[in-house]
Amino acid sequence: MQDMTPSRFVSSFRVLVVSAKLEGKPLLQRHWLVNTCLAEELLHIHAFEQKTLTPEQWTHEQQK
Repeated sequence: MQDMTPSRFVSSFRVLVVSAKLEGKPLLQRHWLVNTCLAEELLHIHAFEQKTLTPEQWTHEQQK
């Protein structure tokens, strides 16, 4: 997770989620799963950017 907050009054985060639970799921469903897990926290966050990968995709990205 990377805190991208420009000031103390606005919270903005960028996260990378790598999980086998994301396999076979389209992007929108992956983001929905993450948003559901973080529902309470997201109430207090102004901007939330996420990248969701399977372990296989993560390994491939690391080899680039």
